Amino acid sequence: MANDVARVSNRLEDAKGEMSLDLSGCKLTAIPVAMFMVLKKELQSILVVNLADNELKKVSPKLSKFMNMQELYLMGNVISNWGFVPSLPFSLQVLSLDRCGLSSLPAELYGCAQLRVLSVQDNELEQVDTEKIRNLSNLEELDVRGNNIPTAIVLTLQQRPFSLIL
Repeated sequence: MANDVARVSNRLEDAKGEMSLDLSGCKLTAIPVAMFMVLKKELQSILVVNLADNELKKVSPKLSKFMNMQELYLMGNVISNWGFVPSLPFSLQVLSLDRCGLSSLPAELYGCAQLRVLSVQDNELEQVDTEKIRNLSNLEELDVRGNNIPTAIVLTLQQRPFSLIL
């Protein structure tokens, strides 16, 4: 446990002066509130936040304090509460939700019109709302590899103006 705390502390220090924050694999069950105090001066300059491979079930809306965040990596977390999505900064362009145990895309995601890349690899997706996906008007790439999406939905998605990775 002390090693885990030290790892998080070291990574927060590493983020100072950088444009990215990497807290992947830190066994986090929640986003540390102290992180926002430690990185107070860097909140505007951090563009990439990596929270992959932790034990997050919920993500704090305070993540929006990274107001210029362009990339967010949440893969490997089994998130059940998606209420934070509407508070994500408009600057967010890349969102990775690989291996998150998703059976469908959370409804909140369809409101992220600014997304250019959405990766949902290796989930349990059997459904993608082919009408609501149009709301992602800037989407350039949708990666659905490793899911069980029916052929009819795949054919419809392939007609959309983004690259579909199967």
